[in-house]
Amino acid sequence: MATIREFLSTFSDDEKSIFFSFRGFPNYFSVDWFSEFPISTLIAVISEIEKQQWLSPQPGKRGHYLWTSKFPQQEWSAQISPEEMSRLHRNSVDRLSKILPKDDDIRLALAKQCILAGLQEDDLAIITDAALIEENKNRISDAIHLYDTILSFIEQLVIRDDDLSETTWNIFIDSIERRASLSLLHPTLRKAKHFLKIALEHACKRNNQKTRAYIELLIGQNYWMHFQHNRAIEHFNRGLEIINTLDDRELYKRALKIQGLILAAKGHYFEAIKRYENSLGELESPENNDFFLVAALNLSLCYTEVGMPQRGLGISESIQKKCSRNDNLPFISLRAHDSRNYFSTY
Repeated sequence: MATIREFLSTFSDDEKSIFFSFRGFPNYFSVDWFSEFPISTLIAVISEIEKQQWLSPQPGKRGHYLWTSKFPQQEWSAQISPEEMSRLHRNSVDRLSKILPKDDDIRLALAKQCILAGLQEDDLAIITDAALIEENKNRISDAIHLYDTILSFIEQLVIRDDDLSETTWNIFIDSIERRASLSLLHPTLRKAKHFLKIALEHACKRNNQKTRAYIELLIGQNYWMHFQHNRAIEHFNRGLEIINTLDDRELYKRALKIQGLILAAKGHYFEAIKRYENSLGELESPENNDFFLVAALNLSLCYTEVGMPQRGLGISESIQKKCSRNDNLPFISLRAHDSRNYFSTY
């Protein structure tokens, strides 16, 4: 098997350019992504790489090729500088960005290439899009990794320049919410605390009361899911105090759900139920947010505690159906455990 230097010594400049463009994609690529090159030249280069057993066709995807474990990665890394490798990855980002339609695989590949190239502020929307795809595919760990990547990058922007653009600020807050709320049973949730603190400090500096209230609720969620209920209620109350001074419908509906949870935590079951029933016209069905599913499950237990288990069971079963549709197995497990403990006594 030839070394990379020996292999490239037989190529023309155009063929070398194609090879380096291929290497901008470290896992796989499609010939359709290189329409500016003659197809005959592309196939010729691919054929030569296949002879070295460095490439293999991707099963079930015509025109797609995978780099094999036989590719001399160590030799490749030794002879190409990090700056050059970053440039190749950035070129691959530009290439993929022009491809339509962008199916999920391409959008995920594009996000990975952005990270490999060295994240830029303009890439943040691409990474957010990929994180949502991973969420919808129930790949929670992968989604959390992408949100952490976004948040870590923006943290560095905050350190270098306190004046974030409005677009980046909105991505920061949206990512924090998804990171804090996504699969609250996930063991890496503690990492969210650091980013929530940064966001709260920045909201205070901006005097953005809406965002400040929003983050106070998210911090409360974080503490609640770590069984620090007293600290959670402190932050919930701070958020609710601000919300009461604002004219914001979405935050108001969140506040209604939080208030019911606080009452239930204090053992004020009848008050929690009354608050819920008086707000039925204002509340939506359970959203795709684990924390508010926790709140709804607590409400179902309130009905059971006051002697109305059938009402509670109805709420609990609707939660189970929703989680089954979304393949939310951790929450199904939680619901089943709590249901056995509470409903079986009646």
